[in-house]
Amino acid sequence: MKNNERASYLFNRFYEKTITGNEKKELFLLLNKFSDEDLSELMAHAFNKLDKNALVPDDAKANEEINKILKSKSSGGGVIYLWTKIAVAASITLFLSFGIYLYLNKGGKTAPQIAKNKIPTDVRPGTNKAILTLSNGSTIVLDTAKNGVLANQGDITVHKTKDNQLIYSAKPNNSGRSDAETNKISTPRGGQYQVVLPDGSRAWLNASSSISFPVAFDPNKREVDISGEVYFEVAKMHIPFIVKYDKGLVQVLGTHFNVMAYHNEATTEVTLLEGSVKVLSGHANNILKPGQQAQLADAGDIKIADNVDVNAVTAWKRGVFLFKNTEIEAVMRQISRWYDVDVKYEGKVPHVQITGKISRNVNASEILSMLSYTGIHFKIEEKNIIITQ
Repeated sequence: MKNNERASYLFNRFYEKTITGNEKKELFLLLNKFSDEDLSELMAHAFNKLDKNALVPDDAKANEEINKILKSKSSGGGVIYLWTKIAVAASITLFLSFGIYLYLNKGGKTAPQIAKNKIPTDVRPGTNKAILTLSNGSTIVLDTAKNGVLANQGDITVHKTKDNQLIYSAKPNNSGRSDAETNKISTPRGGQYQVVLPDGSRAWLNASSSISFPVAFDPNKREVDISGEVYFEVAKMHIPFIVKYDKGLVQVLGTHFNVMAYHNEATTEVTLLEGSVKVLSGHANNILKPGQQAQLADAGDIKIADNVDVNAVTAWKRGVFLFKNTEIEAVMRQISRWYDVDVKYEGKVPHVQITGKISRNVNASEILSMLSYTGIHFKIEEKNIIITQ
């Protein structure tokens, strides 16, 4: 226990760049004594304690330091191939926030090399962009539209702010009625956007997502339709707020939750952060508590997962990719949506799991360079990412 606490303390100092030379030696000697299981658990615990807004620190310097450690050998049981011990089972783990490559070498004893992988072409990350479709069918490209009032629909004003939010608000001294006109906001691949709905509820749209809603809600219910992934902070009212998607619906009064309903994902996931929601699918329904996630399959069944890492679920909203034992295919689907690229596999899909954290504001090459430390090879050809082993 004492060793665990000391190692965790030193590990955090290593990450924060406050560790001394003697402490660094102590850290790696301590970690080298851990079993695979204990070491993996310690690293995961340290990863979870990191500042959630911190991104990759001085990557080149960290890689240089780790290469020195990996190359150091001792016949007397010192620091030998420390980092090959960390991954367990058949997974490969990346702690991107540390700039550390953790590699599983099932049978060999060669320490992996941490090197900058060069990718010749690049793709820029997504930005705030979306299309607003008004009830008359006309469209407004939000990323190029000027700030200010974009449209007046009945008693409702649609206003774009300088920080790329779309706000629906009733004109002064008016009822907010708008004859049930419906608007739709759609983000393409490589886009995201925020909207303040007519009732004051807030919605964040991830890439390749949409939300449709009446310009003025019905007096008895607030109902929206979505696709893709949308995070909601629902204004508290006595009128139910209903989110409809292709596999079911969510009903709430006032709460914070995330709905991931992409068509190319195996399940639709409703994750509750605050308050209470009822999830309905076919004849099944469940009420979620904070920290729970409803997973809906095509058959209409609802599976409930407890103690979900809500920080990982909503990382996209904070501008971060956060993976925890995530299969490479799922990782690449997120990259495909955010960078507006197609992903192709040459040969079999690699059986690789990724754990790590990196900003969504970096170019695709930076993420692919980190992922290539797993032994997977990437190349970018125009708007395609091609993966080989």
